[in-house]
Amino acid sequence: MQEAQRVAQYDATLRDTQHSLSDLTNLVSRLMLQQSEVDTQLQGIGSYQCELGGTLDLLERNVDELFAAQSHVHVGDADVEREKSYERALDVDTKLDQMNVVLTNVVNDLNAAQERVWSSSGAAEEGKDEEVGKIIGVFNAHHETLAYLESKARAVESDMAMIGQVLAKSGQ
Repeated sequence: MQEAQRVAQYDATLRDTQHSLSDLTNLVSRLMLQQSEVDTQLQGIGSYQCELGGTLDLLERNVDELFAAQSHVHVGDADVEREKSYERALDVDTKLDQMNVVLTNVVNDLNAAQERVWSSSGAAEEGKDEEVGKIIGVFNAHHETLAYLESKARAVESDMAMIGQVLAKSGQ
């Protein structure tokens, strides 16, 4: 009977070991599949890196060609051009400010005139009111457009100042 118990224990140990080996085999198979997926992803990353390297090399050559093509331009020339552009931007900004003031005055005058017409004429002259309303609408649209242009001119002025600062720093 002891011999049967000992054989039963060996049998149980063999079954446990076989079950553990089966689990381990399944785990190794899954790991091998995951490793092949990782290898595939790494190959894809490697090809992206090669493509990026080629793109960067092309970009570097283009930048070198650009600098070589502009080697005759002196830093002083760039400063003069920058100053001219800045002066133009200031001129445009000044003109836009002047136009804004003029248009604001015109709109205020037209609004006052419309108020006078409405208060003095009554409902009998609706056609004239509509014409004045259309004119005021057009002037308001122009005023809004000029306000938009003024904001864009200020943005250009800000950008030019920033470019000037960058060029000044790079010229030092």
